[in-house]
Amino acid sequence: MRQSKKEHDPDRLWLNKGATFTVANCSLGLPRFNSHANGWFLNILPDGRYEVVYDDEQNNQCFGAMATPSVLLQTDVVTLGEKTEDGEIVKSVRRTWPEIVKQVQRRRDFLFEFTKVSRAFEMFLAATYRMDGFDEVILTPRSNDRGRDVIASKTGRRILEQAKAYKATRLVSHNEVREMIGVIAMDDKPSSGAITTTSDFAPTVCTGDAYAKFIPDKLELRNGTQLRAWLVSLAAQAV
Repeated sequence: MRQSKKEHDPDRLWLNKGATFTVANCSLGLPRFNSHANGWFLNILPDGRYEVVYDDEQNNQCFGAMATPSVLLQTDVVTLGEKTEDGEIVKSVRRTWPEIVKQVQRRRDFLFEFTKVSRAFEMFLAATYRMDGFDEVILTPRSNDRGRDVIASKTGRRILEQAKAYKATRLVSHNEVREMIGVIAMDDKPSSGAITTTSDFAPTVCTGDAYAKFIPDKLELRNGTQLRAWLVSLAAQAV
């Protein structure tokens, strides 16, 4: 008689269904595909390496492989809690956040890994606001988010965040900045806005006069270099 399958351990860092990861130390860089929800999980080893493990309970088999650091983006960086009309409240930040920050410190181009999984970038920014002491952080839905990917609040401040996981060759445009100003204006609560990108902004967005009355009090623009500095600062405070 087949034993019933055990419930999946919520403390494990499960890879998301459909996630891909690259096997480390392989001349071909073989990608692996996770076709099942809660199929593979991630182990962060004491020596800083990343092991992905598949536990086949039905056949009493367990196997694994070492993966490249990009696997960190294939598992949730936050634990989500109560649902609100705007989205889901970030309940806690998971162990993957400091590991991603370590990789960003080691490799300036690591932020561009988010271009392959843009939802992971939204979650990562939600975690970062939580690490920065915001009392309530909401991750909005994948669709119908009304131009807001993250909503972060603490005493006297409410920030509407747009996450732009762009390659180095793609810059945040003037139109996108104007759209964000419209999002702030249409919001039903007093708020400021922010656009954070892994890349940069189009010429004159930050230096021209077009948005001078909004920046920085009503709108903060954060490029990849500034994001990295924010992460490094938070990591130092957490030590």
